[in-house]
Amino acid sequence: MEQRPKKLLEQVQDVIRLKHYSYQTEKTYIYWIRRYILFHNKRHPFIHGKYRNRNVFNASCG
Repeated sequence: MEQRPKKLLEQVQDVIRLKHYSYQTEKTYIYWIRRYILFHNKRHPFIHGKYRNRNVFNASCG
């Protein structure tokens, strides 16, 4: 059986857990990323610019 690729928020959750952030921090990051996606009409953040948002996320994750 073929596995589906992980969704963006699942990937974020994996990274946050790998870095051992608190549960509340995880919930907050997921909340704000979800809001960002909804604000941009549910478009994947990586298609807005040349991985601009990925760099912002990496910077905020430590």
